Amino acid sequence: MKEPSSRPHGRITPGREGLPMRTSDSSVATVSRPPSAWATDRFPAPDPCRESRPSTRRRIAAWTLLGTFVVLAIATGTARTVMLRAVDDRANNVVAQQTDQFQAFATTGVDPFTTRPFDSVERTIEVYLLNHPPGPNQVMFGVVGDRTVGMARDGAAPVVASELLLPIVTAAEAAGVTHTPAGEMRWTRVGIDDVAGGTGLFVFGVVTGPERDLVEKRMWAFAAAGMGGLVLTTSIVYLVSGRSRLPVTHRPVLPKAPPRILISAIVALAACIYVATAGLWGDLSVDGALTLVVFLVAVWLWIFAPVEDTYVALGAALALVMLGPIESEQFTRTLGDHVIWLLVGSFVVAAAVTASGLSARVAARVLSVARTPRQLVHLVTLVLLLTTFAIPATSGRAALALPVFLALATVLRHRPQLVLCLALVFPSVILFSAIGSLLGAGAHLVTSEIVRSATGSGIGFLTWMLLGLPLAVLWSHLCAEIALLLFTDHTERRSPLVVRRSDLLAAGDCGAGKETGPRAELDHDGLSPAQRRMAGLLGAVVLLWCSEPLHGIDPAIVAMLGAMVAVAPGVGATTLGAAVKTIPWNLLLFMAATLCLGVALSTSGAAQWVADQFFTPMQSLAGSAGWVFVVAVVIISLAAHLFVQSRSARSAVLIPVIVATAPAVGIDPTAAAFISTAAAGFCITLTSSAKPVAMFAATDQVPGYDSRHLLRLSAVLAPVSTGLLLVFALWIWPALGLTLHAA
Repeated sequence: MKEPSSRPHGRITPGREGLPMRTSDSSVATVSRPPSAWATDRFPAPDPCRESRPSTRRRIAAWTLLGTFVVLAIATGTARTVMLRAVDDRANNVVAQQTDQFQAFATTGVDPFTTRPFDSVERTIEVYLLNHPPGPNQVMFGVVGDRTVGMARDGAAPVVASELLLPIVTAAEAAGVTHTPAGEMRWTRVGIDDVAGGTGLFVFGVVTGPERDLVEKRMWAFAAAGMGGLVLTTSIVYLVSGRSRLPVTHRPVLPKAPPRILISAIVALAACIYVATAGLWGDLSVDGALTLVVFLVAVWLWIFAPVEDTYVALGAALALVMLGPIESEQFTRTLGDHVIWLLVGSFVVAAAVTASGLSARVAARVLSVARTPRQLVHLVTLVLLLTTFAIPATSGRAALALPVFLALATVLRHRPQLVLCLALVFPSVILFSAIGSLLGAGAHLVTSEIVRSATGSGIGFLTWMLLGLPLAVLWSHLCAEIALLLFTDHTERRSPLVVRRSDLLAAGDCGAGKETGPRAELDHDGLSPAQRRMAGLLGAVVLLWCSEPLHGIDPAIVAMLGAMVAVAPGVGATTLGAAVKTIPWNLLLFMAATLCLGVALSTSGAAQWVADQFFTPMQSLAGSAGWVFVVAVVIISLAAHLFVQSRSARSAVLIPVIVATAPAVGIDPTAAAFISTAAAGFCITLTSSAKPVAMFAATDQVPGYDSRHLLRLSAVLAPVSTGLLLVFALWIWPALGLTLHAA
């Protein structure tokens, strides 16, 4: 060991090798230690007691493995029970439906081939089997004396040839469950007779074995996926848990969820548990319970999760397919629905109209007529009303109108009050005027399809226009006038105004379209040839939509024919490739998914169950129940934008329940659905309430408004809109042919 410094009163303090250590008399010394001592310090001898216990990370991984395994086992078992019960419920429903259908057929007593009464029971059964063949895994047969007439399909084929028919025919009960070589069969038996006194039996059965086998396969796949996820989760936990040895100051701090999200999650979980309980032990079908649980989760994600609405909707629709309430064919069919093709064709036509410069040229010509701020505001409203029939969806119309507003803001930059008023008028009128056309918003098509699935007939283009256009005109101009009064003073409103068309075209870069050359220059003061062609095409398409009852051509076919003309070489104003790029496929996927959700709510019985739970008490109001229901529908639909931002999602949430509830209180379901959809057009309270509102909000590029202006406008418009909607619902629409009270 090295000797310390030769100071007389120094005392060495133990320290590491080569490090100076302060002594009691402020002297400095250095010490050195053998390598064995350093090894002992850095790697201490193992403690026998600690070696006998598992490490912390192993305990964490083990508990994670055990807890996750238990949860997966419970979830798998519950899902298996629920899905097997759903198979039985579907079979029972099919059996009951077929029984009622056969009884209705037999009671008519008329042979459709001879138009005379059936002369025998055997003939009745033969004709019914001929006109109503059994579906997959179904069996139908009749017994007349010693003869048996039967038909079967797929997995039910062995049943007809088996000896199990005799126990069914001779059973004391009229319905039951029998085990067959093809699996369990649920059946019912109906006795019939004829005018000659002959008697017979009709038996209908559904073999559930194939569907049960499919459930078992799905459960095995679910279990395999769960085990893979279990292994992956445990491995990740084992690797990450080593971070727990870091000092507290080095551990990442996770952001805390706001209280409203935690409270809403607890409420949603409680609602899901209540629905699941009703599905397992209550009066709600299993398919209805599954649909409602998936639907509640989707609504919560739409409101609180920072996830795209389309992603949530597609996930919910796929979950319903995997769980059983929706068939895979139904899921894929919605994307090819005529509603989707109608929108595809409409967007292509709209792209051609925009490319030609027609919309910008018409807007510049109309707005240049204004001589006062009031005239300008109402002319803007008129132009936006016209775009309802040219551009589908509110977001598309907002994208078209934004350059026009920016051009006006540039021309009127010395009048900030008027610019602020126009910034509020543009998105508000776009949203309020949408009710004037079936294509005004995607929610309208969702509503029409849900009504069609529930009642058998939707709302056509002409009917929607006759009902919605008066409201759109009055609502839009009323909104424009209120905005003018709120955000401009008397002096501003009385000041004269000059808006030159050339200034608007220059500021907004609104040229005549892509057409150039001498001919375009000659038509500079009017419409170019391409613009005239697009105007004629747009008028023809709208005319064909309105006259559908006369020619019978589906609106989707009309839209696609218009799209073909709009991109035709030498005639159209754009190319097919360029037009297709403008189609908002995200919107189309969202609509297809929400259609699945809406149809599932209606067909699974979930909407009817919700209606019974929450709206049945209205029946106690007797004669007042109808108008109380209408008032509730208007207020709830008008306020729904505060919670569910997507207009189509609001329709998917509200319309199935409203359609199911309306007949119970004496209101026509179609009228109730239309009233709700119209009220849902009010969505201007927050910038997040609708895409057009967000697009016109103040930014570095847009001289728009802030949240204070929206709240001020909404506070005045909300009660006015409620009163206006009630006037239309109770008096004007019934006068136009929309029957309010159910027959």
